[in-house]
Amino acid sequence: MSAPAKSSTLTPVKSSNIAAIGHQDGWLYVKFHPGKDGVSKTWRYRDAAHHHDALIAAESPGRLFHRLVKGAYFGSLVDG
Repeated sequence: MSAPAKSSTLTPVKSSNIAAIGHQDGWLYVKFHPGKDGVSKTWRYRDAAHHHDALIAAESPGRLFHRLVKGAYFGSLVDG
């Protein structure tokens, strides 16, 4: 089974940690701001797409991501 294509539409969010969020085929895509290495990384989280709208609307998308998604869903690096 092949991996889903990278989400073509990422919505920018105001966050010190997260640059943009998108979803496709049940996957939640999270693009992070560049880290200490200067590289922006995009991760995808299986079966977490239903959190997309809440993350987009959140006052703190990063805080909500850490509460709802990180560690609760399988994540894999897409690029970065």
